Amino acid sequence: MFARNKKLIKRVTQAEHHLHLRKRFHLRDLKDYSFIDHLVYIAGPMVPIAILPQVLTVWVNRETAGVPLLTWIVLSFTSVIMAAYAIKHKVKPLIITYIPLFFLNIAVVIGILLFRQ
Repeated sequence: MFARNKKLIKRVTQAEHHLHLRKRFHLRDLKDYSFIDHLVYIAGPMVPIAILPQVLTVWVNRETAGVPLLTWIVLSFTSVIMAAYAIKHKVKPLIITYIPLFFLNIAVVIGILLFRQ
């Protein structure tokens, strides 16, 4: 019984150590961030912006020919998973990217379902 409790205590201690290291990692000074860390704040929002022409084509022009429904469903599914991951781990560049991307992907899916002939 004692050996079992000792293993449990060791696991809890390892988990606390991991959380402590993770906490220190997230509290780094801004000077520790590299160029790529700053660049991701620009590159991330470019992805939803790149999707806008497709959304406009589907909703404004109501053209769905050549727009595969399955592809947009998969994109919506993966973007919601990535958004949940970003929120859970508090990764702002991913949050900025995947939450708008999810809504744009869903807009295309709904547009395809409404306007497909």
